[in-house]
This record gives sequence, C-alpha cells and structure tokens, in this order.
Amino acid sequence: MKKRFNQLVAFLLASTLLLSATGCSKKTDSENTTAQTASHAKDYVYSIEEFDAVQLDGNVSYYNISKVDDKIFLYGNDYSDDGSCTMHIASFGIDGSNFAENTFFYEESNSYSSISYDGDGNIYAILNNYDYSPNNYHDNYYLIKFDSNFNELWRTDLRISTSEEDDYFYPSNTIYLKDTGLFVNSTQGLNLYDPESGEFVKTATDAETVASWQNLYASQGKLYVTIYDNGSSSLYELDDNYKIVESSATNIGNAYSLKEGIGYTFIGCDNTGLYGLNIGNDGGQLLLNYIDSNIDTYSLDMAVPISETEFLAYFDNGDGNKLYKLTKVDPKDVVDKKILTLGTYYIDYDIRKQVVKFNQNSDEYKISIIDYSKYNTDADYEAGLTKLNNDIVSGNTPDILILSPWMPYESYFAKGVFEDLQSYFENDEELSKNEYLDNVIDAFKYNGKMYAVVPTFSIETVVVKKSVYDSAEEWTVDGLTKLMKDMNVDTSLFGGLKTRNDMFQTILKIGGSHFVDFASKECKYDTDEFKSILELVAKVPEEIDESYWDKDTTAFYRDNTSILEFASISSFSNFNYIAKGDFGEEVVIAGFPSEEGGMSSITANTKLCMSASCKYKDGAWQFLRYFYTDEYQTSDDVVLYNLPVSINALNQMAELAKQKPSYTDDEGNVVTYDETYYVGNQEIIIEPMTDSEVAYLTDFIKSLNNRSYNDNSIQSIIDEEASAYFAGQKSVDDVSSIIQSRVKIYVEETN
Repeated sequence: MKKRFNQLVAFLLASTLLLSATGCSKKTDSENTTAQTASHAKDYVYSIEEFDAVQLDGNVSYYNISKVDDKIFLYGNDYSDDGSCTMHIASFGIDGSNFAENTFFYEESNSYSSISYDGDGNIYAILNNYDYSPNNYHDNYYLIKFDSNFNELWRTDLRISTSEEDDYFYPSNTIYLKDTGLFVNSTQGLNLYDPESGEFVKTATDAETVASWQNLYASQGKLYVTIYDNGSSSLYELDDNYKIVESSATNIGNAYSLKEGIGYTFIGCDNTGLYGLNIGNDGGQLLLNYIDSNIDTYSLDMAVPISETEFLAYFDNGDGNKLYKLTKVDPKDVVDKKILTLGTYYIDYDIRKQVVKFNQNSDEYKISIIDYSKYNTDADYEAGLTKLNNDIVSGNTPDILILSPWMPYESYFAKGVFEDLQSYFENDEELSKNEYLDNVIDAFKYNGKMYAVVPTFSIETVVVKKSVYDSAEEWTVDGLTKLMKDMNVDTSLFGGLKTRNDMFQTILKIGGSHFVDFASKECKYDTDEFKSILELVAKVPEEIDESYWDKDTTAFYRDNTSILEFASISSFSNFNYIAKGDFGEEVVIAGFPSEEGGMSSITANTKLCMSASCKYKDGAWQFLRYFYTDEYQTSDDVVLYNLPVSINALNQMAELAKQKPSYTDDEGNVVTYDETYYVGNQEIIIEPMTDSEVAYLTDFIKSLNNRSYNDNSIQSIIDEEASAYFAGQKSVDDVSSIIQSRVKIYVEETN
C-alpha cells in the first residue's frame, strides 16, 4: 500500500512540474473529461413525475422492486420492538391497474429473504426458522410458496444433505425462470425445484463451482452470474447445462442491482446513473444521469424499465420515498443552458443536493458533475486521482472543483489554476452586508488570495481539565512530559486509547501549518520541538492492547488515566458533551503543547474553487456564493452539525446549545429531553451550556487563525522516515534531518 501511495505522490509531483512547463496545453475535446461531460449534458436526461396511478401506504418503506411480465412488485418489512415483523408486498400493472397491497405478519425466530415472483402473482421466498439460544442453536431453511394473499401453498426443506461435513448451509438467492423452474443458489450448489409442488428436481451446478459466483440473475429466459476477479466484476451467461460461457465475459464496471432490461440484457445503477448492459459490451451504456435529470439520489437501485425509454423507480427525491415514472427526454427538447462542470473526488450528499437545487432554479446555467472516483478500480484505486490531475495538467480543469486532501492543491494555488474570489465576495451586494468569521476565511487564503469558498469548518485541538492545565509549568511538549511524570500518568495513555499512528497523524494535522509554510517555503521539521513530538509519540504503542477492549474506559479523563483529549469540535453541543461528559468538570481548550503556546487549527469541511479558465465565471459564482448566504448558513444541515462561517448562523447555533434538545411528536407537540452520558453504569445528565460557556467557545473560535494541514505527500514522507526512529534503527536527530530535507525539496519543487 505504501509503495503504491508513494508512486502516486511521485506522479503528482511530476505532474505539478509538468503543469509549470506546459501551462495551458489542451487535449482535443474528444479526449478530455470536462469537454465530454459538457457535450453530453443533454443526452442522459429523463423527466421525473410522481406515479399517481397507485397510492402506496406512506408508512411502509419498500426496499426491493421487481418486474415480471407486465406486473410490478414492491417488497418491504416493518420490524416491531418485540422482534416480530410484517412483510408488505404491493403489486400493480405497469399502467397502475389492479393495485393491491398485502401484508403478512410473522414472529421473531423467523425471517424471510430472496423474494421472487411468477407471472401469476405467486410469491417464492426463503424462510429461516432460527434459534440462537446456547442450548438450541439452529438455522433451518425452507423454500416457501405463497399465493398473492400470503396463503402458504407448500414448503420444502432446502438442505439436500445433512452430513456433518455439510453442516454449514446458507442459501443466497432464488430465481424463478418461466418454463424451467425455481432455482436456489446455495452453499450446496445451484438446485432446481418444481414450482408447482416444491419438489427437488436436480442439482444443476455443483457447490464447488457456485462458490466463485457473486450473484445469480435472469433475463429473457436465461441465467447469468457475476464473478469477481482481478479487481472487477464480470457478468457471464450460463449455457443449457448451467455452465459458464467463458466467451460471454462482460465487465460491468461499478454497476449493481441488475434488473432484466428492455433493449438491453440488464439495466444496473451506480452513483452516477442508470446503465444498459449487454453481453460483450464492457462497462455498460449510460442511459440516465441523476444530476442532469435533477434527481437527488446516490442510487436508483429500485428501478425497473417499463419500456426502452421509461422506468418506474421508488426512491427519496428530497421529500420521502415515493414511486416515480422517469421518461427519456429527447436531447433536442432539453432546454439549452450554459454547462458548468463540477469536478470532485467522491461527492458528498450536501454538494450533490445543492447542485440539483441550483439546476432546478437556474434558467441560464446547468452544472454537470464529474466524480473522478468512478474511474478507480480495485486494481488501480488511484486511477481517478490520476485522471483528475491529468485534466488539470492539460489545462482542462473543471469549472468548479471540490478540493480533497489527496490533491496537491497548494501547487495548484501557486500556479494560478484557480480564480481569486476576493473581488466576487466583496462586490456581492447581499454577502457584503453579512458578518463572517474573517479569521476563518483568512486562514484559507493563499498569499492573500481567496481561492476557495469554505462554508463550514471544525476545530482540531486538545481539551484538558482546567485543574490539570493550571498545574503545568509551561504548555510545551517538555512541560507536558514533566506534568505526566508529576501526575504519574502512563505515557502510553496520556492522549486516550490511541495507536501511535493515530496519535501522530492527529498531532501533525493540528500543527501541520506550524511546521510547513508553502507560501514562504519554510519547514521546521529539524527543530527541537518536532524532535520532542517524535520522542513523545514513540512512547505510544503501535497497537492497542487487546485487554482494554474488555475494560471500561469511559472514566479515563475523569480519573486522570488520560489527560489530553484530541478533539474535533464541530458544534457548541459537541464541545459541551466533551466537557461535561468525558471530563465532568471545567475544561480548557489548550491546544497541543508547543513553544508558541497550544496549537489548535481550523479544518475546512468543504473547499470549493472556481477554475481560472472557467468560461462562465458569473454562473460558477452564482453556485459558489450560495454557500455563504443566510439561507444555507442557517439551515439545519449546518447549524446542527457544522460550525458555520456566518456570525449570524454561529449565534443561532450558540442559542440552541443553551436549550435542551427537542423533537416534534406525531401530534405536533415539541418534546424536550436530556442529553446523557454514561460512566460505567452511571447515567450523567449533560446540562445545556451557560452564557459564559458559550462566550468562552465563541471567543476561542474567533481567536483562531491557523488552518489544519494534512498534505498526504508530506504525511507519506514523515511516516516513512519516522518509522525508522520508532523501530530503533535511526536516531531522532537523523530522522528529523531527513524529513526536513525531503519535505523542503517537495515544497520548493511543487511551488
């Protein structure tokens, strides 16, 4: 893993140097990702409308959809507190006719899985009758047939053999194949049953062969299996003897939840959209793009085709699970908009949601997302980063880019890849009237330029009891070492139950920009202070002693077994919980000890940039600016979970922290409740924050000007060299000197 990561670092470094040399050299539009994305923004658009022809019970959550002939089936379970369950199956024609919702109640100790259907509406399922008590442990599996009203028609014991060596048994799925029978894939092989009587017919494929199969599927009267090999999944057809047709191997990419297709052998989905899959066509053909279709979801795993250009899908599009009809829109009928590309390495839910909202509300612009992580494979998990960096190096940077710590973005800043947003921010009529945490915004500037929008953040720091902090002679690493000796603190536990690697990486994240400054190209890894950190971390074990997993560690900070809590403070309530729960007395946000006082830092939850080469900069700013508006900053998603840069939103968060948490019950009443913490078996009530406690945290937040820094290239260098010191192979002086030299070269070359 480390070797491959270092190769990535070397590649990114080489690419950065190439960026300096090549400037804005361009690939042809047919070769670069951003141009392809923009040119196809109208090709995979579907309209979305609620399927009002059926009225599903809104209290039931379905999680499987099937289509048999011209009939649709939805399946779901509701579990009660006593372990019992109600099975729900809704069925209707593709036009909504003959709608019915049926339920089946069953007790704890039974569970049903692998539901399948035939054209007459009969239901086939695997029943596990289990008992996990010590003296009567068993799993008994049966194949069951119900009619559409859940009247049991027959049941068959699925264990063909009961010999001792065949003791472990697990059935994975069932497939009903018209004119052939009912197949059950299990650890005993692929077995065929008569759907009329339930009688075992034959073993179609032996257990050794099916052991390599992932899933069994059916389409157009044939069986197919997926097999995982060499880092990817491939789809294979089974012949008439139920053997794999090797020549049919088809790589399905990231597609999953395969359903029988119309015009394609299967349709499948990933986090980008729906695909059509045919044997021999590796990777599939994109049919529907979620974002281009204004669909706010990561997955349409519950979708079935009802024609070559229509799907029925059950999902949450922002207002609860509903049934929708999706219809292909001819590209010539898609409203013309100016296309903005948004590049990211993994897309988080909030950004996706805001893109959908922007596209719905803008008459002029449309954002298309390029999630470069989709190019990763198990064989090359860095492929997406490589492709992204190639696009940037070639002058084809997406119009908007979500920065990731895996990217060498300091070099991008230095080379002018991104637009300076300062003038946009200052000249924005609405935003210029609002008050913001200038210290947070300034912390993420580079050479005084505002290259990134940072809407929310957290604080990386160290929290200690005030009594402990006051007893320290000085808040330095040496002072901490002396304090631990005076307090007889086990040096392996001073920072809680952490491994050496976790401890070291956390310290480097908190103090990252304390030791390296890209703008000035200065590094301080050969200082006595950094050496003291290496010596301190060396006392923390590589692995946590297994004996601690059987111990109650909840009072470690209360009884001074541990004295420093490495904390990521993301809200006022979060800090309140740490102080009154973990410590149980007055605390100080001390920061990690250093020669210049405690080190604390600001971590951006999201960093959004605009490409300097963006064609539609006004459109890109319209999207970016939203993250600084009151509407976004004061939304529940922000003030409940993340520290906002808006002072107005921060004050709202502070006011909430002075109140007990609450929820609205089914009758519309607001019900308050206590937050609790457990020390052993003792329940501790976490009281709301006081005015003085809120003021303390607010003042601390406003005092910070240091950002967290966790450049993965630098981290790789430090980890590699520090390991020699931790292993006793090199002295602390030698290791710190090597780290200083290597990081200095990296900073100078990437800058």
